[in-house]
Amino acid sequence: MMHNIYGKGKVGYNAEDIDMLVVHIPPLEVWYVLPVGVFAPNISLRLYPNIRVRTRRWERYREAWGLFTGKPAKQYPGQGG
Repeated sequence: MMHNIYGKGKVGYNAEDIDMLVVHIPPLEVWYVLPVGVFAPNISLRLYPNIRVRTRRWERYREAWGLFTGKPAKQYPGQGG
């Protein structure tokens, strides 16, 4: 994941910078709570909250507020880990 820092350009997030990335999609009032370890290798994320997609990679982290207290993310059929 990248973010811009004035004067430095694009800089990546890592586990030393943040623990979780919380994404809000206002038109749908949907939230995703992603631990840094699950997205850190990626430079971008594609979330499909209102479209049925074959791979539901990030859906287990939708409204996953329990991650802040140590509860596991949701599991979906056919989804490992």
